[in-house]
Amino acid sequence: MVLGILLIATVAALAATIALVLLSAPLWIALLAYPLTGALAVFAGLALLEIRERRRSQGDARKFLARVTSRFRAGQRPR
Repeated sequence: MVLGILLIATVAALAATIALVLLSAPLWIALLAYPLTGALAVFAGLALLEIRERRRSQGDARKFLARVTSRFRAGQRPR
């Protein structure tokens, strides 16, 4: 999962740098855009991953696990 976030961050940073070069931005701005865009994409991805993990752990705590056997569901009395 983290490897995917890093790959997306690298591609986003490269795209931002290429876009700035094609827009004739100064070279120092284009070179500065690579680490800034990459860091922003990594932090956003990690924040989304953390939110997802928190939601998953809270969802498991709320679930009520009913211990009902298949016999009981079929209308038979449990032993």
